[in-house]
Amino acid sequence: MENWVLTLTILPSVGLLLISTITLSVSLSTELDHLMSHDDPKEEIITGKLKQLKLLSWAMIALYLCAAALALDGLIGALFHEKSFSLAMNLWISIFIFSITSLCVATLFLITFAIRAVSIKQKQFK
Repeated sequence: MENWVLTLTILPSVGLLLISTITLSVSLSTELDHLMSHDDPKEEIITGKLKQLKLLSWAMIALYLCAAALALDGLIGALFHEKSFSLAMNLWISIFIFSITSLCVATLFLITFAIRAVSIKQKQFK
């Protein structure tokens, strides 16, 4: 298999992560709206959920960057796979490393979100 195809095989997984993160964000926004409409809103829980929403936003940004970098990387790899341009190969490797780094950063944001979500839910249902 050609090296540049590897970047395109990772792209659907990033898309699935992005869709699930967007779904989480919409769900959290709806839940925040519901919490704020109550007569006695719990400020601590609302503040925690707003921080969670910010984490999801940063994760989405990192996932969008990853998807764009993977698509660009696949394009560069496809255009120059037959030629031996060292500049194109270095560019391909650099963009691939950037995309994997942004994917790891997004994953760390999502792990942090999941860990914090448990403590917020525990406070909410006490």
